[in-house]
Order: sequence, then C-alpha cells, then structure tokens
Amino acid sequence: MSKIIEKFLPETRRLNLFRILYSSLFIAICIFLVFRQVFQISEFETKERKQGQRRIIQPGPRGDVID
Repeated sequence: MSKIIEKFLPETRRLNLFRILYSSLFIAICIFLVFRQVFQISEFETKERKQGQRRIIQPGPRGDVID
C-alpha cells in the first residue's frame, strides 16, 4: 500500500514547497541587505558620523576615573 502512495505522492513534492518558500525568503533578505548596503549608504554614514561625535555633557556620578 505504501508503494502505491509513494508512487502517486512522492515526498519531493512536499519538499519542493518548503524549498520554494525558504529560497524566496532568502532571496528577499539578500535583496533587502543589498538595498541597505548600496542605496542607503549615505544615510548610514551620516548616522555613523553623528554617533562618533556625540559628547557627554554631564559628568559621571562617581567622579573622575584615575586609573
């Protein structure tokens, strides 16, 4: 009986659905990362520069660090 079922419904048909789903998700993530890395580079460069130039106005609550 199982040979008949395997003949008409092979497991590869079920696996193809997951292969298509996961490959489409992987491609979508890759496209999103390329978009971020290539087309939004100037926005992130300005954010990086602002982050590096941030100043702390208030002194630390424990005083000066000597060591």
